[in-house]
Amino acid sequence: MIQIPEPSETTLLSIIAVGFCILHILTFVFLMPPSATRTAAPSLEKALALYD
Repeated sequence: MIQIPEPSETTLLSIIAVGFCILHILTFVFLMPPSATRTAAPSLEKALALYD
């Protein structure tokens, strides 16, 4: 039987940190409504239209 060497603590923490970041990015992409990302900042045209 082939024995896999035990990963170091730093390796395990790095894997957990990368997984944590990927999870949060996927959560942002799939759970945020599209309107929240598109209308977060008003466009310059809309802002200038208020002063016409």
